Amino acid sequence: MPLIGEDGESISWNLLQRWQAKLIELPPLSGGNSPADCIKTYLNRQHAWRSLRETMTANAQRAVPYSFRHSYSLRGHQRGIDAGSMAQAMGHSLEVHCRSYPWASIAGTIAAFQRANAAVAIGPGS
Repeated sequence: MPLIGEDGESISWNLLQRWQAKLIELPPLSGGNSPADCIKTYLNRQHAWRSLRETMTANAQRAVPYSFRHSYSLRGHQRGIDAGSMAQAMGHSLEVHCRSYPWASIAGTIAAFQRANAAVAIGPGS
């Protein structure tokens, strides 16, 4: 799911194509540690990640490897994708999704009421 830049334009990183062309190297997921630990270690060795974390900490925010999943979920809901579809895309149940990402149920509720109110405002047969 592409990011939207400050100028409102879609940012496409073409990650899959760049990885297939061997322009991006994924962190090694071996060595006895869990994949999550491997990714955390890899990120902590990257200057850009350390810089981002410092900037976020200075702004009373937090960046962790799971921030990528949180961001993906939030962007999906901001684009009107329902919680069930996001849960399936992210590989977990609707219950886990709504518990892990509170904005999922909030966004869904707001969107449902907006659709209902728009239908009433338009009126039947319009």
